[in-house]
Amino acid sequence: KFILHMLRLMQQGTSMLETGELDIRIKDRDRLWEISQLPMERVQDEFAVLDQIMENAVASSPLPQKADQRAVSELLVELRLQQLSEARRA
Repeated sequence: KFILHMLRLMQQGTSMLETGELDIRIKDRDRLWEISQLPMERVQDEFAVLDQIMENAVASSPLPQKADQRAVSELLVELRLQQLSEARRA
């Protein structure tokens, strides 16, 4: 199960690096399952390939090198206040 999660996270991370957006849909679920059933040496080879793909995606990613800490903090506060407001109404 750990292998499946790592493969999924690497796939989603690569997609985010390439597009700048988080896509939580799992692409090619059957292929991920097949890889997770391989002998550990083959799984490590697959991780190495995915790691290289991610490294290549970093070079051309539309994402900034560093997060805007102020914007992130403001968003988290806004979301938390919204959650608290909704909880009070329930």
